[in-house]
Amino acid sequence: MRTATASRLRLVLILSALIAVAAGLFSVFFQDRAYQLARDEFNRRLQEEATAIITRAEVRGSRVSLPGDGTARLEYFQRARDESGTVTVLAPDLASASRALPISSAGARQVLAGQAWSELVTVNGQPVMIHTEPVMAGTVVVGVAQVARSFEDESKSLGSLAAQLAVGALIVTLTAFALFWAAVGLSVKPFEKLTAALEAQRTRRDFDRRLRALSTEGEAGRLALAIDGLLAEAEEAYGRAQVTLTEQQRLLSQVTHELRAPLTTIRGNLGLLARGASIPDPDRVAMLRDAIDESERLTRLVNELSAMSQANSPQGLRLEPVSLHDLVLEVARKARHLARDRRLIVDSGDDLRVNGNRDAITQILIILIDNAVKFTVSGGVIGLQLRAQGECAEVVVRDNGSGIALEVLPTLFSPFNTGDRARNPNGLGLGLAIARQLCDAQHGRITVESEAGAGTAFTVSLPLA
Repeated sequence: MRTATASRLRLVLILSALIAVAAGLFSVFFQDRAYQLARDEFNRRLQEEATAIITRAEVRGSRVSLPGDGTARLEYFQRARDESGTVTVLAPDLASASRALPISSAGARQVLAGQAWSELVTVNGQPVMIHTEPVMAGTVVVGVAQVARSFEDESKSLGSLAAQLAVGALIVTLTAFALFWAAVGLSVKPFEKLTAALEAQRTRRDFDRRLRALSTEGEAGRLALAIDGLLAEAEEAYGRAQVTLTEQQRLLSQVTHELRAPLTTIRGNLGLLARGASIPDPDRVAMLRDAIDESERLTRLVNELSAMSQANSPQGLRLEPVSLHDLVLEVARKARHLARDRRLIVDSGDDLRVNGNRDAITQILIILIDNAVKFTVSGGVIGLQLRAQGECAEVVVRDNGSGIALEVLPTLFSPFNTGDRARNPNGLGLGLAIARQLCDAQHGRITVESEAGAGTAFTVSLPLA
């Protein structure tokens, strides 16, 4: 919860900072605009007053006389250019010329060029706006007229405006912070409920409860649906993992059991032979034969476990186009010695090509044919048929043997199935499990149809290339 509050505070601070920046920029823009408007209006009034004075100016040769009007806030000065071009300052309405208003060098050049000039300067510690215009005699500048007024009142007003804008920006920022805090709190509350529920489920490892009931609207509702989907998948995966773990434990237990018997036989026989006891030759040969048979049984066990491991490998099988017509004929040729006194009928059909692994398909068919042979009596019939079915090719291995009991069918393809049909009396009963896993690795499937006493048909379906 502390993390959620910290995230909420961080988000609100970011949003409030953006509002503060926007309010600050607005204040700066507004203040600058107010300053420009005040200055332009102030300068316009000075320009009007300067124009009125110039219309009353008297030009005598190179000297210009400017009338004084006695206004306390205005001062008028005469500037004349003498014969050498020096600008002189006269103040007919003042006691001396020392009170003449200043003008910058740039302003003097512009005025002498016949253009007006305005600038804000400091006189006696106060801001003063000065407007200077040339006095013309025809096209010749014979003097200048200056009109000035204190800008102090306007400066104070603009300063007060800046303070008010700063206070306003602060109030807006604080108000935005409060509103954002409340709004974000309302917005994240459903997500906080979802988070708390997920934490509780994670602690209890409870995947059954769904979150849809906690939030049904908006983004939180959609998130709850998505999480429910993930929880359903997690529950399913957890169930599969539990089943896999159980199967692995069962597999390990069964393998241990299957290893113990042949190893005990081999160790016992070799122990007797190693002690050099007087053993008749026929018994000695029988003991060696038993040891060889048990070692072959161990070899079959290792091969079958290796096949299961390969089928379950994350890398999977290397898939490529395979001609089933040729493969079925090849498997039938290899399987005839397995059939012995059973009749093997082959229908290779059309040349169908699938996207699979040739060795894996061969192993699947050999497993199914070998399984059919074990449960078909002498003189029985085993069929191997290739046919097309929609977008798949099917290979059917059929026999007229003893069939499979209904109670065995659901677990027929499980490793170490205890049903008589699924297990090899001389092996581990891994064959059908390996066949199913090899089919799955090729994106195919294997199905079975059987009836006790009426035979069995295994169908291997693989996608066409």
